Amino acid sequence: MSNFKSNDRLESEVTNRTSGQVSDRPRAESTVGRSNNGILVFLLGVVSTLLLVVLVGGGLYVFTQQRSTQSATNLIPSNNEPQPNAAPPPTQAETSTIAASPPAATDAIDPSLPAPQTLSLQVNHANGTTARLTGITFSDDHITVDLSVTNGHRNAIRLNNSRDMVIADNLGNQYNLAEPPNNEDIRIDPNTTLKGKFVFNGRIAPDATTLTLTTNNRFGGNENFSNNPKMTFNIPLQGEGK
Repeated sequence: MSNFKSNDRLESEVTNRTSGQVSDRPRAESTVGRSNNGILVFLLGVVSTLLLVVLVGGGLYVFTQQRSTQSATNLIPSNNEPQPNAAPPPTQAETSTIAASPPAATDAIDPSLPAPQTLSLQVNHANGTTARLTGITFSDDHITVDLSVTNGHRNAIRLNNSRDMVIADNLGNQYNLAEPPNNEDIRIDPNTTLKGKFVFNGRIAPDATTLTLTTNNRFGGNENFSNNPKMTFNIPLQGEGK
């Protein structure tokens, strides 16, 4: 009787173990399926994120390029827009203003004064300076000379460095330059032409027959390296008073 019961117990335990093994198999398969589904969902999420990043980055790049192109286009002036007047390029020889303004001419002309003269006198200095005297006029209290000086020297030159640019007549009288306030020593830069009316104070002596205009009369140089060139013009006088 006891053996029968023990056999029943054994069969029951075997049955239980067998049933337990059978019941565990579908559970393992279900876990694997859920794991595969999770990996697939994760991969899809990663792919979706990458696509979103690419789309957003591409959109930002296109937007930036459009803004850059628009900014560059705005910087280019249109041919139809009026442009400001550009300053002309400087020339090698520039004409200055009048060296000294002569006093206003009076209506009455003294017949004893020499008549205005048109001249063509030229002096070339060893340092490369060229001076041309083209006219001279006389009044009751001054003498006016039309003078053009081109500085061909490598340095700036001065025509009145020691306040000694003067006119002298054949009688020994001297007529001093009325110095312009903005350029008292008559400085001329290299490759520049000074052209104007030079005024010398004083009425010409009645008996004078010739005049001599000299730049840097006291301390001028004749050398090719001189920055204060000494140049002399001999001017014969004509007119009713002569």
